[in-house]
Amino acid sequence: MRNALIIFSILTFAHVQAQPGGDFYENRQMEDMKRLVQFHLIDTAFQSDYSQSESQFVFQFENLMSSDSNAFISYSIDSVNYDGQLSAGQISIMTTPGNHSFQFYLNQNYLEVFSGILSIPAQYQHTYSVILFTRRAEVPIVTYKPVIYLYPETETTVEVELEIHNGKNPFYYPEYNENWTCVALPDGNIEMNGIDYRYLFWEAEQADHLEEIEVNEGFSVAGEDAVSFLEDKLTQVGFTSEERADFITFWGPKLAANENSLVRFEWNQTCDKFAELNITPQPDHVYRFYIFMSAIDSEVATQPQALPKFNREGFVALEWGGQISNYQPNTSL
Repeated sequence: MRNALIIFSILTFAHVQAQPGGDFYENRQMEDMKRLVQFHLIDTAFQSDYSQSESQFVFQFENLMSSDSNAFISYSIDSVNYDGQLSAGQISIMTTPGNHSFQFYLNQNYLEVFSGILSIPAQYQHTYSVILFTRRAEVPIVTYKPVIYLYPETETTVEVELEIHNGKNPFYYPEYNENWTCVALPDGNIEMNGIDYRYLFWEAEQADHLEEIEVNEGFSVAGEDAVSFLEDKLTQVGFTSEERADFITFWGPKLAANENSLVRFEWNQTCDKFAELNITPQPDHVYRFYIFMSAIDSEVATQPQALPKFNREGFVALEWGGQISNYQPNTSL
């Protein structure tokens, strides 16, 4: 006996799973990147051969790449984890009558999905269509927290102009009106409109840098080594202790959250891709240093980057920032 077609939507959220096959957990990158997902109940059918303690959910996944139609999938029912395999984009799950919640993680190409509460009576089969969103298509990449330090040799009135390239939803602090006009002191303090600041801040949604370049150099970093790795590289480059602390307290937790990460740095002219930075009067040295990181399933062989060494003599300006990328190496670099 088959009931009439029923369609309804359950509003839930999607998150990125950083490590396939493991426990479900929320990637820090996704805290502000939740996306709406719809589960559609498309069919109900009474199953006379099921007992009073049996019910079945069938999930049909939409928007799959053809190569993933029979892929292995990790999922949980009421927070208990399992592994399974799709068959022509479907998975069937026997359970008990009542209310259940599901999580599904396919692979790094898709957002993890959470169903919310789904109800089913005894001896019924419910079939749901599940719309998957790909990570690249649905999650904007943010160029996070580029901050600008100014270190003139004497107290100096400075104008800083920033032209963000192909950026959406830019944010500035302090307020930006065609430029930042401020008084910079040798100790790095910045005075603007009677308020003291440690640095000038901007942020915007931009293209995923690692997806656009040939990544042939970088570092494979275990989460447990995040702090020591950053301390070593930033000291090598020439960051001061305060700059290292600012950088690591922002990027350290993000790097440590992944079991393994691919890390690549970019500096100076390469960073003009994200924004043009013009400072008047012209500093003796302008240094820009960005980090790009991507969660990876396991360590990859990388050719280490040779990093620059900053000259801190004279009037120095320093900017750092970066991105959390969706990039995945195919095998090794």
